[in-house]
Amino acid sequence: MQSVLPELVKKSELELVGIVPEDENIRAYDLVGKPIVNLPEDSKAVVAVKEIFEKVLGDLL
Repeated sequence: MQSVLPELVKKSELELVGIVPEDENIRAYDLVGKPIVNLPEDSKAVVAVKEIFEKVLGDLL
């Protein structure tokens, strides 16, 4: 999906503010029914989402 994403973004004229990488923790949590909101702060997905929020919300944070 990542390989086609830049082209799709270009065609849509939207700005890509970030990509949440695959994170094995999400699969592991899903398998045992744990909510992903409880992922560790250093999880790849959590770090990426925080960076995206900071870019989008900027001064509001």
